[in-house]
Amino acid sequence: MKKRVYFSLLAGIMLLAILAFRWGGAKVVDLIDRGIQDGVASMGGASMSIGFIDGNPFSGYRITSLRLMDRSGVTVATVRSVTGKPDLKALLSGRIRLASLEVEGVRVEEMLLPDLVSETESGGGEVPLEIGLVTVSDCGPLYGGGWSLTELRAVGDGMSWSGYVRGSWREEPLDGDFEFDLSEGVRIPAASIRGVGGSLSFSGSLSPGLDGSGSLEDLSMERLGAILPSLEGAGVKGRANLRYRLFGTFSSPVLSGDLHFSEGGLGELPLPDVMGDVSFSGGELSLSSCRIELGEGTLSGDISVGLISEDHPIQVDLVATDVDLSSFSGELRDKAVSLDVGFLSIALKGPAASPVGEMSFRKVRALKGGGGLTDMSGKVTIREDGGLDVLVRSPLAGGKLSVKGAVDLDGGSVDLSALADNVDLSELSSLTGNRLPDVEGKIGADIKVSGPLGAPSAEGRLFSDKLAVFGGSLGRTEGSFRYDKGLLRIISLSSEIGSGKVTGGGTVDLEKGPSVRLDGKLSGIAGASLEKAFPAAGGNMPEGVLDGSWSYRSKGSGGLFSMDLRSGKLTFVEVFPLVGFEAKVSLEGERLKIDKVEAGLYGGRLSLSGAAPLAVGDMAIKGSLSGLDGSVLFGAMGGLEAAGKIDGEFSLSGSYSSPRLDFSARTDRLDLESLPVEKLSLSLKSGKDRIDASLKGLMGGSPLKGGGWIRLPSGKDAGALDLEASVRGLDIRSIMPEDIEMGGTLFGKIHLLGPLNRPKLYAQGKAPRLQVGNMAFASVDLGGFLGRDDDLSFQASSLFGDRRVQASCDVKPYDSGWGLEFEASGGDVLLSSLAPNLEGVVDGRVDLNMSGSWKDGRISASGNASSRELSTHGIKIRSVSLPLKVDGPSLRVSGGKAEMYGGRGDVDLSVDLTRNSWKGKVDVKGIDVKPLLEDGADLPGTISGDADLKLDLSGVAGRAFLFNVTGFLRGRSVELIDFSVLKSVTKGAPLRIKDLAASFNIDGQELYILPGSRASAWPGDDFYRYLDVSGSAWRSESDSKGGKRESLDLSCSGEVNLKALNALLGAMRSLLEATIENIKDPRSLATDLLAGIVGGYSAKDFREISLHVGGSWNSPVISDLKIGDKGGIGGLGTGLPTNGKGSETKIRIQIDIPTGEGGGEETDAGDQMKQQILENLLKQVIGDQEDPTE
Repeated sequence: MKKRVYFSLLAGIMLLAILAFRWGGAKVVDLIDRGIQDGVASMGGASMSIGFIDGNPFSGYRITSLRLMDRSGVTVATVRSVTGKPDLKALLSGRIRLASLEVEGVRVEEMLLPDLVSETESGGGEVPLEIGLVTVSDCGPLYGGGWSLTELRAVGDGMSWSGYVRGSWREEPLDGDFEFDLSEGVRIPAASIRGVGGSLSFSGSLSPGLDGSGSLEDLSMERLGAILPSLEGAGVKGRANLRYRLFGTFSSPVLSGDLHFSEGGLGELPLPDVMGDVSFSGGELSLSSCRIELGEGTLSGDISVGLISEDHPIQVDLVATDVDLSSFSGELRDKAVSLDVGFLSIALKGPAASPVGEMSFRKVRALKGGGGLTDMSGKVTIREDGGLDVLVRSPLAGGKLSVKGAVDLDGGSVDLSALADNVDLSELSSLTGNRLPDVEGKIGADIKVSGPLGAPSAEGRLFSDKLAVFGGSLGRTEGSFRYDKGLLRIISLSSEIGSGKVTGGGTVDLEKGPSVRLDGKLSGIAGASLEKAFPAAGGNMPEGVLDGSWSYRSKGSGGLFSMDLRSGKLTFVEVFPLVGFEAKVSLEGERLKIDKVEAGLYGGRLSLSGAAPLAVGDMAIKGSLSGLDGSVLFGAMGGLEAAGKIDGEFSLSGSYSSPRLDFSARTDRLDLESLPVEKLSLSLKSGKDRIDASLKGLMGGSPLKGGGWIRLPSGKDAGALDLEASVRGLDIRSIMPEDIEMGGTLFGKIHLLGPLNRPKLYAQGKAPRLQVGNMAFASVDLGGFLGRDDDLSFQASSLFGDRRVQASCDVKPYDSGWGLEFEASGGDVLLSSLAPNLEGVVDGRVDLNMSGSWKDGRISASGNASSRELSTHGIKIRSVSLPLKVDGPSLRVSGGKAEMYGGRGDVDLSVDLTRNSWKGKVDVKGIDVKPLLEDGADLPGTISGDADLKLDLSGVAGRAFLFNVTGFLRGRSVELIDFSVLKSVTKGAPLRIKDLAASFNIDGQELYILPGSRASAWPGDDFYRYLDVSGSAWRSESDSKGGKRESLDLSCSGEVNLKALNALLGAMRSLLEATIENIKDPRSLATDLLAGIVGGYSAKDFREISLHVGGSWNSPVISDLKIGDKGGIGGLGTGLPTNGKGSETKIRIQIDIPTGEGGGEETDAGDQMKQQILENLLKQVIGDQEDPTE
């Protein structure tokens, strides 16, 4: 607001006094009323009524019963009286000044005043009114009757004022000093108020808006609470110090500052030392980013209190670290319980008297007498009825514990559900002071606890995945129990040992020792499970299923476990299958006493007795074998066929990790896989880490002698054996199936080897030659397994050329008989040695990998052949990789890859092995032409460039004249260099070709270039624009009958540049000057003349030409040269120079070369020859034209 708003009322009164002084009192009331109404008109349509005006200019004027109303006529403020005394001296000098102004009995409806002020029009300029002294008395009560102003005295100097004030706030005395300035709004340079045990200072602006700062020092929250019921209801106490900033408006003030709160509290929560940021807005007092000291710990967060609502809602979000909560609970202290919180989060909301919320915590220790729970975490929910809902998680004896339920602290009772997992029994026993002997492990529990806090009762169930009992271990164990006053009743108990179970029940008296009395049964206990349960036994527990009964008695530290066992079948150390097993054993400490064991074994009988350790110690077991059936024994050992009876004795001693076995067995006759063995004796004795064996006997009447070793199973080792006997000159047919066509003589050994539970009978040796069907192998290493339903496997190798190919073969039964499956591989093998039919067609070495089968006289195989380099007709092919597939007489290559002179190619090939014929396709891109032609063709010059090549090939192996290729060549940037036929034509420069497209055929020794093959020149080439070539070329100058023939027969045409006329005439002169002795072949003159005509060109005159290339590669001959005019072949056109007289030069020359006997003079022969050659050459070069004059 501007000054005008606040002084409008006073200005009207002063104007009244002035006018009264000048004009008298007749018009005073009207002037005052008019001035006041004008003054308040800017206040949002407000109006003012005046009751009575009395006085004179000398004694002053008194106005009574002033009432300020808003535009609706509602009273906003009343003033009982206003008395003003003018300053006569100032009035006489023209100044409007009051010597004093006294206001009494002010009452303000503070809730309506902000709305009126907000509608007040702003104004500018100075108010021409000065007041010397202002006093205000009896102002209030304000703001609900809580505030009242007893006295205010202010001395003015222009627009600046200073003074003091006295009053009260809900009977709490207040006094203060102030300064304010009205020159621009309402500004307070300095103000302070003392009361409520402290002081409040302010400096800033009150109008047009709130904008100031100050401090609050040592304010007593208890005395403030007596003044403000909202704080008293929230239980706020302590002393506050605040540095603050005030802004906003009177209707919506906003306060912010830094608070230091000491010796305080909020309800029952002690707050001894609080620091933070305080704010007030919208009727809510909040403390944010606060830090509260709690002993050695701290509490930080945000707190807010609603001051308007009657229930004074609070919201608390605090985090505490390292706090001793037991110091805040008398009940915990009485029970000697220490409760230390590493981290605590408090979230409360609701009425200050009964908030609800949640406290979450972690790293909490709850200890009593040095033991208890550590590193607890969880949360406590405060209900509206004051009770607690508890959720706690904590480590317990190496495991985990979670508790959920309710606690009634007032009644001292609990109703909790506890779930424990992975709790170590040893650590738990240390905490409780009771220890169970011979039982270790980790358990879980689901327990219901209820009753008094000091002596609750419990019931529930216990469970464990694994328990150690007497050095062994049990699987899943479950039990239900009830505990009360030291007695644990095991209602039911069930423990798993593998797929079997141990069941029982009994009691454990924890007050006496403890004392244990348990009984139960065993059912379905597998030997493999016992092996896992008692790992110290070294994996030597029997396989099978055990049933029986058990009992356990203990008092104090010792106990006895007894068992009666039975089983239909057990297998001991994997090689002794026991049938009808019965045993009586007992466990005391860590030793198993075997009173009796009886069982059937391999068709015979086994009996033994002794003792064995469960953990550490030596075995002492003796037993005997009688009447073991060889067919059952060896049939169980991998399905070997055998017949005979075996007897023996044994003893077992030593530890599980290093057992010692003495065993002897004997038989009169044993037929093993159709191999008759007589008078066989076998002796076994324990070695360092295995059992050494020796054997002797007869086989087929020949001595059989050998030995080896046997390794019994231990732990993960399944055990193995390797027994061998030497034999020489054995006919291999005697160990082969009858329908296998295999023959040879074997020199080697017979092996019985492999895992103990599934050994193999194996024949190994060497054969100088081995015949398999119609396939023969030399220098064969042979090895084959013999057994029922087994395949016959052997490895063989054979020389191919100078390299050896290795083969692994399996002879297998099929529906139609026996067949052979094989895998073969060889490296760097001559291709001609693998496929003789390809000799002369393809040369090189290959790496071969093949696999397939041979049955019913037919081979089927697939694999891959690769080579670093192969060559055919001089052309080298590198990095060859050919996927092969053989199906009977057919060999196919599909998707082969190769590199040809820098280009990457795809190869497909099929070969008919019966007809020795083959065909294929090759597609190569990016070939370097120069090395290709250097290797594949005998050319008199060099051709370079880049090309793509597609070939369709076919032929018959060994017959080069039946070799046929149809192809297409696409060349780019090709150059022809050092060809003698082109040197004089191009002045020794390369003939450059931009694009080359050629279709061709190679049939035996002849190359056919098909019509449409063309070479295109680069733009701006001085020699030609294009050339077309077709015809044939032979590699040899002799035909099939030995006669001579020309190697080249090519027809060429194109568009070329002619030489200048003087060059042509010069060439003709050189011809005329030639002597007859120098002319050996007229066609050589044609070549020379062509070089003179074309090689010396200088003009840019292009003409279409045609010519024929014959002769040989080394001496090509060019003939039938024709040069067309600009309109086509046949005329010289206007390309020749004239005779200088403007007429066209006409040349007609005929050269006839005589044959047979000549009729002229000898002296005329040279001239005649020259004339005839010149005529014929010019006719071919220029064309046969008719004389237009004829």
